[in-house]
Amino acid sequence: MANSTLPNEGREHIAETYWNGSQKLLKLYTNDKIPARGDTYNDYTIASGSGYEDKTLVVGEDTFAITTTDDETIITYAQQSWTFTGDAGTIYGYIITTSGTSPVVLQAQRFDIPQPTSNGKIIKVTPRIVDKSEYPLS
Repeated sequence: MANSTLPNEGREHIAETYWNGSQKLLKLYTNDKIPARGDTYNDYTIASGSGYEDKTLVVGEDTFAITTTDDETIITYAQQSWTFTGDAGTIYGYIITTSGTSPVVLQAQRFDIPQPTSNGKIIKVTPRIVDKSEYPLS
């Protein structure tokens, strides 16, 4: 393959364009799933009941930050939290999806420690989208 790279400023521009596009949703999932490249929305069981609702990630001037290194771009969104009113099962992680009738998974993150839910339990998430280059500049 010929030498080719996407410079940091280009990666930042793509990230900003992506993030400022259509509405994104943050969802917690309850199946014991390790995210993989071939995953689709149907691979995740979304939490339901007991006070759970998907979070709409509203884009504003101060709601996300973009960090770029030689081999990755990270979009970090403002922390989100859920307060449960009962047992909604164990939360294994979160996904960020497009909205609409056929959601697409944009990012999946499994928690280091699964989180059981119960009345009054608060789960906090700082959603991140990580793009790691296969061809680092170093």
